[in-house]
Amino acid sequence: WSNKLDARLGFYQNQGEEVQSNQDLLRLTSKLNLKAIRNWNYTIEAQGNTQMMNHYSGSGDDKELQSRFLAPADLSFTVGMDFKKSFDKGSISIFPGPLSYKLNYVLDDALASNYGIEAGKHARHDLGSKIEINFDYKITDDISYKTRFYYFTGRYEYVQMDWENTLNFQVSKYISTKLFFHTRFDDLVDPSPNWKYFQFKQYLMLGLNYTW
Repeated sequence: WSNKLDARLGFYQNQGEEVQSNQDLLRLTSKLNLKAIRNWNYTIEAQGNTQMMNHYSGSGDDKELQSRFLAPADLSFTVGMDFKKSFDKGSISIFPGPLSYKLNYVLDDALASNYGIEAGKHARHDLGSKIEINFDYKITDDISYKTRFYYFTGRYEYVQMDWENTLNFQVSKYISTKLFFHTRFDDLVDPSPNWKYFQFKQYLMLGLNYTW
């Protein structure tokens, strides 16, 4: 039985504008595994994610609330098989889930329509399939790479995909630099004029590390 909590919160400020969040994630994953054969396990997974802060579009008097805590929130239960393998410089996990239930919940009535939920309702229930791949690799003693690929199709009518990539450069014992690139595809929401259903995020971060 394995459990993982991802919590990310970052901020930035452009000159003359208010402080805004450039990353905001609260994700809990719980997996119950039963050994099958070699590196394969029968697996039941529960996963939930939302955000912690309010997010707006526009600025000043024209800003409009786009999302906030539990608006939206996703909760899924998946049955499948998990392939796990560790090697000298990293590890990989491949989890295909042919049977997956997903609850998409939006606490705020005014935001529900932004996430494919019918007017007057707070939730959307879907059955579908998913696959999630997690891979990390130590390229050199000072450079490592980590990626997470997530794909879900609800009712086999729409697709939600996330691909997170992180390069970590260990500059010294206490200082590191991270390059993060995130691609998202979601054809359940209204398309943007430029990128349609795709969204992109990238940032470069310099931070302090202490390991014990």
